[in-house]
Order: sequence, then structure tokens, then C-alpha cells
Amino acid sequence: RLGYATLASATALVLPIFGAIFSVSGTTTITSITGTNAFDGRQITLIFDDALTFTDGNNLRLAGNFSTSASDTITLVAVGGNFFEIARSVN
Repeated sequence: RLGYATLASATALVLPIFGAIFSVSGTTTITSITGTNAFDGRQITLIFDDALTFTDGNNLRLAGNFSTSASDTITLVAVGGNFFEIARSVN
């Protein structure tokens, strides 16, 4: 599927080079996203498969911590190595 991949949850979530929409599996708390593929203007949407905490801080600039459940989403944009929340949806 073009632009869609599953990422395993990790303290430092690793983004692949390509893609904009990612399914996140697992329950590990996410506290950052690695900056290797975080070019300015990159917009991503994460769709969570499980319950976990997506934590405000480090390089995540969120409207507070996000306690997810299955099918919840968050959309972020990268600027200067940080990811800023654009929107979240509790589904």
C-alpha cells in the first residue's frame, strides 16, 4: 500500500523515509519521533491500533499528552526537528 505502513510503538518512534499515514501497533509509551526523516513541512497521520500514551515534550509539541485507544488518530507536522500537533481524533 503506497504511503501506508505499520510502525511498532517505541519510546522513540522511528519514521520510514516515505509515507504520510502510519498505523502504530503496540502499547509502548511514545515520547519522541526520530528526526532522521523529519524534514520541515512533513505531515504525518498516526492511526493507533492499541491503547498507549503519546507524550507531550521532547520533540513532540502537543496539546497535552494523548491517551490513545484503537482507531484514534493524531496528525503532526515537522518543523525544525520538532513535531507539532495539527489535530487529533478520538474514535
